[in-house]
Amino acid sequence: MPDIASILKSAVRKTDRINVPTFVTHERYQSAWGGVDANFFLWNDENAKPWMRQYAPMPANHILLPFHPSTPNVPVGIDIDLVITHHLSQYDRALQAATHLGVPLLRLEHCLPDETWSPEQVRFAKAKSGDVNVFITQHQLKAWGGCEDDFVIYNAIDTDLFRPRDGGSRDPVCLSVVNDWIKRDYVCGFSFWKLATKDLPVRVLGDTPGLSKAAANVEELADAYRSSLLFLCTATNSSLPTTVLEAMASGCCVVAYRATAIEEAIEHGVNGFLVDSPEEMNATVKRLLANPSYCEMIGAAARERAVGRHNLDVFVEKWSQALRLAVDAPWWRKQWSSCA
Repeated sequence: MPDIASILKSAVRKTDRINVPTFVTHERYQSAWGGVDANFFLWNDENAKPWMRQYAPMPANHILLPFHPSTPNVPVGIDIDLVITHHLSQYDRALQAATHLGVPLLRLEHCLPDETWSPEQVRFAKAKSGDVNVFITQHQLKAWGGCEDDFVIYNAIDTDLFRPRDGGSRDPVCLSVVNDWIKRDYVCGFSFWKLATKDLPVRVLGDTPGLSKAAANVEELADAYRSSLLFLCTATNSSLPTTVLEAMASGCCVVAYRATAIEEAIEHGVNGFLVDSPEEMNATVKRLLANPSYCEMIGAAARERAVGRHNLDVFVEKWSQALRLAVDAPWWRKQWSSCA
């Protein structure tokens, strides 16, 4: 992790580099920002989430700020260009900081509206917009009431790191990767998984007390993908899990619950399989385990889709466009947008 002094020198030397305070939210996602021509200054207060290095190394352009109880403690000499919020729980603090600094707010949304919210809560949440908004799938954009002025930037993964193994057979197991799975049952489908995997060989990674542990590092995680024949996704209210894309890039045969935006990544019977119930997942997996060569063929098609749509180059280019638009857009942009 670079120190503040080196980043300050870089910011002064390269005056067109965008400087962005934001939060640690999703290490796997944020690690893909390493190629973006910007400095990401990470909030550090009593509510701040730490960067978990076993999930992903911190990119060189991410800088942990000195502690401050309320606002981002940006060093003197660095001009801030905009603020990014990843989640509704961060929105008010991010808006306060953007207002204080006199810069635009970019709202990045990873999640979907909570199914338990009342209509009034949904309206309230949808009103918390940014000067520029970024969603990770088309399905999610529609769910939040987004419009043509908003960005859809699909999650990206390192397709060199997450790749098939060089020769050798895969283990006939069904891998799943989820953190805090039991407590997040309503989003990640733990109950669904328990029913779906009856009498099946399973492998689970993720920090879930009483069930599983997270991979020690990203290399161990990548090896788990490339050594597993199948990957199961039972998410019920997640826009498009990054783990699905990592599994696809690694050549796993993915079997996923048909929910939310999963069909934007998986074409049933072509590069994966979609099911509508735990019983259907169980039956599908049993058929696939009996035909590993067919699984390998589907996994190869999944890899091709992941490399084509979810590669880092496309992700970096689109994020660079979104950041530049946010910096250049005047404050009255939203007033004239088709979303207003």
